[in-house]
Amino acid sequence: MFHGLVKYICSLLAFAPLLASCSLMHDDLEPCDNGAYLHFRYDYNTQRADLFNDHVGGVVVMVYDKDGKYLFRQDAFNTDTDAPIRRHDFAVHLNLQPGEYQFLAIAKQKRYEDALATPGAKFRIHAPNEGEDMMWHGKSQHLTTVYDLKGTHDTISLVRDTKQLTISLHQIDAPDHISADDFGYEVIADNGYINYDNSLASDSKLRYT
Repeated sequence: MFHGLVKYICSLLAFAPLLASCSLMHDDLEPCDNGAYLHFRYDYNTQRADLFNDHVGGVVVMVYDKDGKYLFRQDAFNTDTDAPIRRHDFAVHLNLQPGEYQFLAIAKQKRYEDALATPGAKFRIHAPNEGEDMMWHGKSQHLTTVYDLKGTHDTISLVRDTKQLTISLHQIDAPDHISADDFGYEVIADNGYINYDNSLASDSKLRYT
C-alpha cells in the first residue's frame, strides 16, 4: 500500500458562456466534466514497471478536506463479471464540489471486504468518523484542487507494505530425511500498525508462527 498527492494549479473560468457547452442548457450535448479522477501507479518494484492493473483487485479511497478532516470513503474493485481495475484507463471518479482535497488510497489484491473473509492474518483499515481529524493533519503540502465545470486528474503512487517470507531448510548429510513439518517457525516484530506515509507506528511485539 503506498500513495502520493499531486497539486494542480489551474485557472477557474466559471463564466456564463461555459454553460452553453454543457447539458445544463442542451440535452443533446455531453454532460459537463466535474469532480476528481484518481489514477494509480505501482512501479516501486524490482521489475521497474507499472504493475497496478495486473496486481491490484480492489482500491479504497478516503477523502479529506484541505484541513485534514475526513469526508467520506469510496471503493472500487474487480468482480467475476467485471474487472474495471484491469483497464489501463482506470480511474476512481469522486463527485466533489470545487475546493481543495487530500486523498489516502489503500489497494489490495481483491475487494477489502472479501479479503477480510479469507483465513489468516488480516490488514485492517481503521477508518475515522466523518469530520474527524487525522494524525497527519497539516503535514501534507500537496492539495488537489477541484474546479467547477472541469474535471481534475490526480495520480497516486503506491508502495507494497505486505510481504511474504519464505524459510528454506537444507540438510546436507541426509537431504531426504528432512521435513518442514518437523520444525516450528516464529518471527517476532513490532510492525502491526502502519502510518499514512507507510512508516511503522508504535506497537507491542507480535509473534508470527
